[in-house]
Amino acid sequence: MEASRATLAKNTYGYDGTGIKVGILDMDVPFLDAAPGNGLPSDCVYYIDPNGVKVAGNTHAVICGDIIANVVPQAVLYFAGGNGTLEGIEWLVDQGVDVISMSIVSGNGDYTNSYTDYSRWYDHIGYEHYITMCLCAGNSGDLTTPPTSGIGASTGIHEAQMAYNVITVGSLNFNSTPSNYADDIINDKSSYSSNSSFSAPFKPDICAPYGDTSQATALTAGIVALIIDARPSLTAYPEAIKAILAASVNPSSPYKYLPKDRTTSLTPPSYMRYGAGVIDAYTALQTALQYRYINYYMNTSGTYWTYDFTVTSTARVRIALAFLQPADDSSSSYTKLDMDLYILNTESGGYYASSTISANNVEIVTFDPPSAGTYTIRVHQYAASSSGTTAYFAVAWN
Repeated sequence: MEASRATLAKNTYGYDGTGIKVGILDMDVPFLDAAPGNGLPSDCVYYIDPNGVKVAGNTHAVICGDIIANVVPQAVLYFAGGNGTLEGIEWLVDQGVDVISMSIVSGNGDYTNSYTDYSRWYDHIGYEHYITMCLCAGNSGDLTTPPTSGIGASTGIHEAQMAYNVITVGSLNFNSTPSNYADDIINDKSSYSSNSSFSAPFKPDICAPYGDTSQATALTAGIVALIIDARPSLTAYPEAIKAILAASVNPSSPYKYLPKDRTTSLTPPSYMRYGAGVIDAYTALQTALQYRYINYYMNTSGTYWTYDFTVTSTARVRIALAFLQPADDSSSSYTKLDMDLYILNTESGGYYASSTISANNVEIVTFDPPSAGTYTIRVHQYAASSSGTTAYFAVAWN
């Protein structure tokens, strides 16, 4: 927790997850009658699967739940079993959870880096139910000779984790020096989307300092819960959560990737493997508390939206745009939404920075203000999914 600055954020601002509901989807959930003695908070709620195996102790689910409880000790944890089953997610949605942590890979095939109808089902959780979902990237990323079947069958990202509207989390090794970011390194087995096509999103979205992507995902979900505790309205804006995290990555880490710098290489270098960068709970919480974000919507393709924001120095500014891909659970026919991000230079008529990636639903730029003052963000919308479809988006800056 120290390497992500979650402890600093919690201790500085005093938020503890009171009133927040965190859903945890895992394959070995500690069912209700096996829960005593597992070390989790006593008020956890469990989805009882009559066909499930009742387990207790330090299972995968307990370890991930404990990580979340350390970040937000007063949050109520809701556990649902099943190997990424849709039924478990639907149960968590029915419980009114604010964020879902899913530390298992899920899909109908191997790690294909493909966006499928199964991916779209996960996207509809964000677009139609307004819930932030954190999913592990998987731990097969750098295997030279991967197994031929089962989990880790090939490098890449699975179908659920390829959904645009989820936060797919990679893992970082901080080499037991949580305050020294210079020696941080991406874990070799942290999976990434190595597809050469721009037809699917680049994953992961962000990385977190933990031993594997399961634990990194639990930590990320706990940080999201902390942010929602500080700004409760954000529970209904997963796009704002993603923008805040992307704008607020650890400034001292060597990993501060801008998606627009990615090439089409089949074997991406390391800077393509960590998403927006390394999660920074303290900076993200400051971004939320100081209202350095705004969420909005547009209904018409080909239009743009502008917003003026103020900087007080010439220090470098990082701005992130995140938007929700329209999705429902009943139709596989759609046109992908695209949005671009610009920081305008009103004096020259041009812009200081821009990001115009067609594959992602996140755009990130940095720029060095020539002076303190007011600057203009412009968001362009393209390719609306269908007539009347609303494009929900958020911008955050730090």
